Amino acid sequence: MRGVTLRTYNDYAKRNDLPFAHGADLKDKVSPEIARAIAREYYDGSVAKEMESKGYPLAGIVLADIAFNAGPGNASKALRQLGDYSGLTDREIALKLSQAELARKRTLGNWDAFGRGWTNRHKSLEELIRGL
Repeated sequence: MRGVTLRTYNDYAKRNDLPFAHGADLKDKVSPEIARAIAREYYDGSVAKEMESKGYPLAGIVLADIAFNAGPGNASKALRQLGDYSGLTDREIALKLSQAELARKRTLGNWDAFGRGWTNRHKSLEELIRGL
């Protein structure tokens, strides 16, 4: 499905007067359509873009990752739960958001099946953040 669910793509298609996809059709959609749907639904519609525009690009990367993997609502919730971030650097905010998201995932019922992959993903993301 190239990183976008059928529902998300069809929501995007409806708003943009595009034909709906059905079942396996989505895998045949061309990459620019998928890229636009992902950007519109997971980045433009999340707090990631807002944080980047406020001068917190690293936090924006983490929030975009959360939005893409857990939904834009969870990205917004993660930022709200962080609370007051004044006085923190962009890197500190990004690392706190990543660590909080991994802690949230640990509470999910499917942790045993996916926890190792999620841990590796967050470890890689945090290494990227530390290196930038």
